[in-house]
Amino acid sequence: MIGQFQDAVAWYHNSGTSGAGRFVLVDSAIVRLPRGSNAVPELYDIDHDGDLDLFLGDAAGRIAFFRNDGSKQSPRFVLVSDDYLGTRAGRRAVPRFVNGRLIIGTEAGGLDTKRRRALAGIRRSGVRRFARQRRR
Repeated sequence: MIGQFQDAVAWYHNSGTSGAGRFVLVDSAIVRLPRGSNAVPELYDIDHDGDLDLFLGDAAGRIAFFRNDGSKQSPRFVLVSDDYLGTRAGRRAVPRFVNGRLIIGTEAGGLDTKRRRALAGIRRSGVRRFARQRRR
């Protein structure tokens, strides 16, 4: 998956060998950002059904979530939420999953220092979501 400047995400398939990759374009726009630009994809099996789901960061700091209703070989991504976090993480959001936790990188390093907020993971219905962490 490769995000593009506009709203499209391209899907390439590696038809090469383990020693010499050969990437072939399968679909130049397998999904499009529901709003915004600068799509940054992350694939992760959030629902533990054996196929990879898609998270897209955008220039405005939103994360869109697409569930894969297809398979590993023939994905069919369906938009579940165009604002998965319910808040903007910061300009040019880059979603990444590390040890099952969603980490959001941004142009400013991932912490909005003007509002002094951080994102902290909480568990709901087997899916990790994020909420603002209150300062004490």
